[in-house]
Amino acid sequence: MTARLREPYWGASVSGLRVLMITQKVDLDDDVLGFTHTWVNKLAEKVGWLYVLALAVGRHKLHDNVTLCSMGKERGAGRLRRLMNFTRIVAPLLLRRRVDVVFIHMVPLYAVLAAPWAKLAHVPVVMWYTHKHVGLTLRVAHALVDKVVTASKESFRLPSDKVIVTGHGIDTELFKPAEGPRPERPFTVLSVGRISPIKDYETLIRAADILVNERGLRGVRFVVVGDAGTPEQVAYREQLLAEVRRRGLSDHFEFVGAVPHERVVEY
Repeated sequence: MTARLREPYWGASVSGLRVLMITQKVDLDDDVLGFTHTWVNKLAEKVGWLYVLALAVGRHKLHDNVTLCSMGKERGAGRLRRLMNFTRIVAPLLLRRRVDVVFIHMVPLYAVLAAPWAKLAHVPVVMWYTHKHVGLTLRVAHALVDKVVTASKESFRLPSDKVIVTGHGIDTELFKPAEGPRPERPFTVLSVGRISPIKDYETLIRAADILVNERGLRGVRFVVVGDAGTPEQVAYREQLLAEVRRRGLSDHFEFVGAVPHERVVEY
């Protein structure tokens, strides 16, 4: 079952916004989307109450003014059941005027599904989107939302006067230089991200070849943190590993695989 909605306790935040955030996953242990947990807590610190509806939910530790609900994917819910859960949560929140704004995180389909209820309730919809792909669903979502927030001009490729460019948000409390002396280890070049052709790891391998084989810097190490989640990405990772071997860089490259978000800082 989805979480039962409870009324917010406003305390000192009587004038704060009530926000509905719809996202893919809230899970501290997720290697790709673990950062969303930080987004939720940081947003909760700025508003009166935050409702979060996620496609799936895992381990979490959220602020007291957050109500977290799930569409049920982590319990094996199919698409129809997830759609029913989506509607059962979103429609009452909007039609009963329990939120002031809807924030869609990365998934244009969620904007399309939420927009009719938001329009009926006269509640604005803001969508975060940062990706080069432009499909029909994104075009429809763009037409329905009030504002689009993105990281750069290149990360939202539809011409629009709705776009606000903010840059990427980095958790500087987690990702910061370590205190004290640097650990004894080779000079390390770190890459964190999914193993996908769009990331162009070939350039990193060519750079390693220049440094190690052409310039003789044998003490340089290259670490790639991230997983290959689709058959295409798995095949791409195998191509990268073959290229590393071909260039004689196996002793300088390490493909770590998936790492929970909280542990990335260890690298």
